[in-house]
Amino acid sequence: MVAWPFWASLLVVFGIAVAWRLRRGSTLESHAVRLAWPELSIGALALLGLAFHCLAMFLPPLVPPIQAVQGLAGAIVELGVISQIAYWLPAVVLLVVLRGIGWPILVALAVALLAVGATMFWPFPLGIHLVTIFAATSLVIVIATQLVSLGAEVVTA
Repeated sequence: MVAWPFWASLLVVFGIAVAWRLRRGSTLESHAVRLAWPELSIGALALLGLAFHCLAMFLPPLVPPIQAVQGLAGAIVELGVISQIAYWLPAVVLLVVLRGIGWPILVALAVALLAVGATMFWPFPLGIHLVTIFAATSLVIVIATQLVSLGAEVVTA
């Protein structure tokens, strides 16, 4: 359904962002947020939830052959209430976890996630939906690699 160059281009964005972080050795401190282990874990679970939603929609053969997981993937593909919850809940959780980053970046991520949801649950062409996914995923990659650091303090902003 979705050609391999789309997925490859996301991997390229990820590779560039990771290489840049490794080269710099630190985050972009003026906009970075320090997350404690619990927040980092919750954010990672939110990202896994969003990734599973994409997996169920675009790469169903890769969904693990466990009956409950297959059932959830099937409900996600139907784009009903379960699919809505499976998308919007982790999207909102991710925004809450990242609330300490600069507000322009947080607003950009919120708009990108909103665009993904709107183009998924309303009748938009697949090409437009893929552009929104690419934008949101690229933004998440940049935030995760350049603007998040592990710290002992819990963000209170």
